Amino acid sequence: MAYRKMYAYSFIALLLAYPIFWTMLMPFFPLAPLFSFVSVLGGFPFIVHILLGLFGNALYYRVVKKRITQGYH
Repeated sequence: MAYRKMYAYSFIALLLAYPIFWTMLMPFFPLAPLFSFVSVLGGFPFIVHILLGLFGNALYYRVVKKRITQGYH
């Protein structure tokens, strides 16, 4: 997603899939340790990767279609 300039989506995917990135947010978000604990135990990395595999092309299609209608070259 970062390669296709979908930076916000790639950042959200990193935060959901890899709990190590929550440590960067600890000073700004007090519940970061809780989400990190839940993502390790709940299998979030596996679920996030499956969902990105299933719906990644549709998400990219929607972003490209929006960019074309806005006149992005």
